[in-house]
Amino acid sequence: MEAFLTWLALFIGILGFLFLVGLNHRLRRGYWVYPPVAPDEYLEDDVLTDNRVVAPRYVAPRPRVQAAHQEEYRPSPAPPAAAPPLLAHAHWWPAMQDTPDELPHVAVLAPTGAGKSTLMEALARTRGGQIVVIQPNRKRGEWDGIPVAECDDDGGYTAITAMLQAIRAEFARRGGAMKHGDPGPWLTIVWDEVPLTMRKLRDIAPDLVIDLISAGRPRKMRAVLGSTSDRVGALGLEGFGDLLFSCAIIRLGAFAVQVEPVTGRASYPTTVEVQGKIIPAERGPVLHMARMPVHPARLWTPTTVTTTALEREETLHAAHNGGTTPPPTVEPNGGNGASLDTEVVVVAPKVTADEQVRIIRAALAVKAEEGQINRSEVCRRVFEGMTGGAAYNKVKAVLDRVVID
Repeated sequence: MEAFLTWLALFIGILGFLFLVGLNHRLRRGYWVYPPVAPDEYLEDDVLTDNRVVAPRYVAPRPRVQAAHQEEYRPSPAPPAAAPPLLAHAHWWPAMQDTPDELPHVAVLAPTGAGKSTLMEALARTRGGQIVVIQPNRKRGEWDGIPVAECDDDGGYTAITAMLQAIRAEFARRGGAMKHGDPGPWLTIVWDEVPLTMRKLRDIAPDLVIDLISAGRPRKMRAVLGSTSDRVGALGLEGFGDLLFSCAIIRLGAFAVQVEPVTGRASYPTTVEVQGKIIPAERGPVLHMARMPVHPARLWTPTTVTTTALEREETLHAAHNGGTTPPPTVEPNGGNGASLDTEVVVVAPKVTADEQVRIIRAALAVKAEEGQINRSEVCRRVFEGMTGGAAYNKVKAVLDRVVID
C-alpha cells in the first residue's frame, strides 16, 4: 500500500510539474489574454548571438486568422467632429439690412436647392424701404402677397423687360433729383436668377446691373442679386469684378464649402464675404423671416412703364432749369419706313440731333427684326460698324431716355 501511495504521489508530482511548465508557456504566449492565433503570429524567442540578445521579431498573422477575429480587434469609432465656430446670425444679419451706406448691395450665390430664393425673400421682407422683385421662374408659395415681375405664360420676358425699363427710368429720375435734395425712400431691387435674365435681355440687363452697383447707393437704390453660378461674369460684371467690393457676398451650400471647407460640418453651410474677407456664418431663422408680412406701402410700383421720353425729360429738365426753359427737341420724320412712338425726342447730352434721330430709327428697326433692342447692333448700324467706346456711350445715353414700345 505504501508503494502504491509513493508511486501515486510521484505521478501527481510529475503532472503538477508539467502543468506548471505548460502554464508558464501559455502565459508567455498571451494565451489567456488574447484568443489563440496562428503559430506564425507569435513573437519568436529571443536569440543569443555572440552573447548579444536579438530583439524578437513579429510575424504578421495570416489573413484567415485576422478575419476570424476582426470583430474583437475593431477599433472604437472616432468621436463626432465638433461644430465649426460660426458668426452668429444676430451679428451679421443687421449689417446686411441696416447699413446701406457701408453695404448697399448683396449678392446671394448658391447652387440649385441650397436656399438662395428663401434667403433673398427673407432679406427683402425684413429690411426697411420699398422693394420690387424680379424672379423669372417663381414657384408656388414664394413671395406671397408681393407682386413679382416674372416670365409670361408663354415663357416670354415682356413683363420683366418692362420692369427693367421702369427701374432704369427710376434710376435716371433719382440721378437728377439727388442733385437738388433727397431722391426718395430707399428702394431695394430683388433680382433673382440674374444669369438667366442676362442671357435673355442682353440689351438692357448688363448695363442696369453695373449702374445699380456702381451708382445706386447715392440714389438710395440697393440691389439683392441671386445667381446659381459663383462666377463674376454670371452677374454681368465681367471686367468689373472690383464692383463686388460694394457688395456683401453670401454663399450657400456647396459654394460656401468650396471657399471655406470648415462650413461643411455645419447643418446649413453659409459664408459671408465682405471686402474679400470670408467668414463662416450661422444662417439663422431665414425660413421664418421669409414668411413675414409686408406692408403694402413698401411695395414699389412704377408710375407708368411706358412713360414717353418727352414726359420724363420735361420733369428732369425742369428740375435743372427751375421749370423756365423748355427742353431741346427734335422732330424726326421718315427714314427706313419706321415710325416713332413719341412725337418729340429729347436730344441726349453730347449727342447731336441727327445722331439721336438715327439711333432711335435704328433701335426701332432692330426691335422689329429681333424682337428686342440690341444696343451693340444699333451702334454698329448708326456709327458704321463701331460697337464700343464713345459711339456706344451715345447709343446708351439716348436709349436710357427713350422707351420704345
